[in-house]
Amino acid sequence: MGGRGAKINLSGIPKNKRKAIASYQKQINKHYDKIRLAKKTGRDTEYINHWEAEIRAFKGNINKIIDRRKDKYDIQEQRERIKLLKLDNKERTENNKITDAPINIIDEWAGEVEGATDDL
Repeated sequence: MGGRGAKINLSGIPKNKRKAIASYQKQINKHYDKIRLAKKTGRDTEYINHWEAEIRAFKGNINKIIDRRKDKYDIQEQRERIKLLKLDNKERTENNKITDAPINIIDEWAGEVEGATDDL
């Protein structure tokens, strides 16, 4: 059985999620108190495994809330990358229109792969 856990950095988490995390943390503390009392008095020891399982579930719920926050930032980062790629592609297209030069990327590869598929 682990300790009560370290402090969690809740910056950037919406108020409703912080409330949910605080509620789970409160339940975790209550369960640890129940376990400590049960071990001290010898009463309700049959519930210890149940309380420990609930503590793991509460911690898992807290981690899900935090992981979703991370996923949100990953999605935001991906959107920013896509936006930059679209802008870069637009600039390339405009530069190509100015020079009226065709882009011959495939022609550059042709010499390297010529004959590579002959045995297929």
